[in-house]
Amino acid sequence: MHIRWKSTKLNKISGPRFHYMSKPCPVPVWLMDFWYVSYLICKDDAIKHLPRKDEFITLCHASHSKTWGAHYNINADDTYHLSAGWLRFVDDNQLQKGDTCVFEVLKRQRSFTMAVHLLKASHHQPPGFPTSSNSLRPEVKSFRPEDKVRLSRFTTLEGLLKTKVYEKVEAIKPEIPVFVSIMMKTNVSSRTPSLAFSLDYAKYFLPGENQIFRLHRPGESAPWKAEFRSFGSRRWLVKGWEQFVIDNELELDDVCLFERIENKKKLRMMVHIIRKEEYC
Repeated sequence: MHIRWKSTKLNKISGPRFHYMSKPCPVPVWLMDFWYVSYLICKDDAIKHLPRKDEFITLCHASHSKTWGAHYNINADDTYHLSAGWLRFVDDNQLQKGDTCVFEVLKRQRSFTMAVHLLKASHHQPPGFPTSSNSLRPEVKSFRPEDKVRLSRFTTLEGLLKTKVYEKVEAIKPEIPVFVSIMMKTNVSSRTPSLAFSLDYAKYFLPGENQIFRLHRPGESAPWKAEFRSFGSRRWLVKGWEQFVIDNELELDDVCLFERIENKKKLRMMVHIIRKEEYC
């Protein structure tokens, strides 16, 4: 699900437009209409102003007093999204339906950064759009663990394992879905162990370029570094994953739950483990 967007000048609505500030970079203005877990961006806006590849970008206030990391996705169907991390930005800024966000691309930054200027609907009302005090969030519903789980290709959840996984997810209450994988020979006992992510999970929640993942365990202070590789639609962990397997004594049929940890600079995952003997 996506946000429906409207690009507009602040004082006139006549189709897609950009508002230009007295800065070198043109600034797209998006009127917040509906919120879901990702933000659909107009293709023209994305091509002109945003990176040409999947990337974690930084959102900040004009004062730089606080920053947020958000994953920018370019999908195979030629759509452009802000996904992982966007929800936290919405929550922290208490965005409401009808609020306007002015995104200003900042130059000379170590990572791609946009300053977000917020115009609340209660203070600014573009012509033709009624002021709304309705929350940008949908009506709050009870938490459903099954909505926050993505499975690896050969993983199915049944019986006690299903209960254990859902209990763990219920305790975590993740912002984005948790990736669940039952350990196979290729993951723990081959000559070069690796771990592949499913296509549906990788498409929306993982970057499209090679980089280093940092894997964490509850109660452990130091992370394990693993090489994350991207080729076509495939995403997997290779070099470094074997050391994680050894140190955590992973065996066949153990279950790993990978929880994305928000970080604007480094890709991190908390790995929760359910041992085979806990559900067999």
